[in-house]
Amino acid sequence: MDDNSSSSKRIRKKVIPWWGYLLMALLSYSLLRFGPAALFGDPAGPFRALAGKAAPIVAIGFLLLAANGLYANDPPQKKSRNDDAPND
Repeated sequence: MDDNSSSSKRIRKKVIPWWGYLLMALLSYSLLRFGPAALFGDPAGPFRALAGKAAPIVAIGFLLLAANGLYANDPPQKKSRNDDAPND
């Protein structure tokens, strides 16, 4: 095998941008918090209560992924010469 065939078989990792996770957080919170009442009416039962309690937890998970995606591609900070000096 030559190098071209092996490099063409590499799998590219698809990355969701940070704003995509932000939109998913907003959408998931809205659907879980207000969706059951809109779909099933006012007496939605235990599913409505469970979805209402799970909405912030799911949204926070997506917000953490958004923060990770926002800062994942930042270059590392260069150390300056003053960082090594002791603070007196």
